[in-house]
Amino acid sequence: MKKWRKISIKQVCLIIITFIAMVAIAFVLIRLANFLISDILELHGWLKIFSQFIAIILVIYPAKITFGSVLYHVNEDLSRKLAEET
Repeated sequence: MKKWRKISIKQVCLIIITFIAMVAIAFVLIRLANFLISDILELHGWLKIFSQFIAIILVIYPAKITFGSVLYHVNEDLSRKLAEET
């Protein structure tokens, strides 16, 4: 917890921008999938619900992995800086 108190403004901006970008990309891809499922493929009933559920899962996991990677790199950088100070 101590190392997160030493986070720089640049790292905070990186985390915030990455989060906003991931949310925006996920939103657009979910809307696109909904358009494809409803209007292009014209699915109905349980097949439509199942397809939408799978589309959401397929969109959210890459965003989660990307955002987690950014947090991992920031955490490693903070750990390295904390080790240098001691």
